Amino acid sequence: MMVSSKVPGDVEQPDRSPAERPAEGASSRSGSSTGCPAEMNCYDTIRLDLPATYKYLNILGACLTEMLSRVEGLSDPEVLAYNLQLAVHETCTNIINHAYGETRPENRIEITLKLEPIPRSLIMELQDTAGGAFDLSKIAEPNLEEGQIHGYGLFLIRSLVDEVNYESHSGKNIWRLVKKL
Repeated sequence: MMVSSKVPGDVEQPDRSPAERPAEGASSRSGSSTGCPAEMNCYDTIRLDLPATYKYLNILGACLTEMLSRVEGLSDPEVLAYNLQLAVHETCTNIINHAYGETRPENRIEITLKLEPIPRSLIMELQDTAGGAFDLSKIAEPNLEEGQIHGYGLFLIRSLVDEVNYESHSGKNIWRLVKKL
């Protein structure tokens, strides 16, 4: 498992050019050096590379909850964290069950959690290398009048976030979930 976190101004960030890094001694919390509003903590990006198994979903949930705990002014942050955990866990479950279909050590899910200041939102991107694209628009809504065992996942995800996008290219499936904060 690989975890990385970018905190502007606190650590050397090899993926940013020197011109993009805050000046030495600049406060990343004030908002002025990072372009983030002062009320947002600007812990802007967390990346996880997890094995595609259920036993690591708690790590994703914990990162998501802690990231949201650093955003000031959220209404009902516990409910928001629970709902977003449910949305990303369901997405990961779909990747594990439908994209990979079996547990193998090389199966991975790359996750990026990113706070965007304008508009204030959380972007959750999940990638797998299973290939096998499908047409998201052809997934039928579940019949809520009749019970069924499967088929609620995408419906649930769509009801918990503001945007759900899926694309596949170069052997990667990419899910992008956006929640306005």
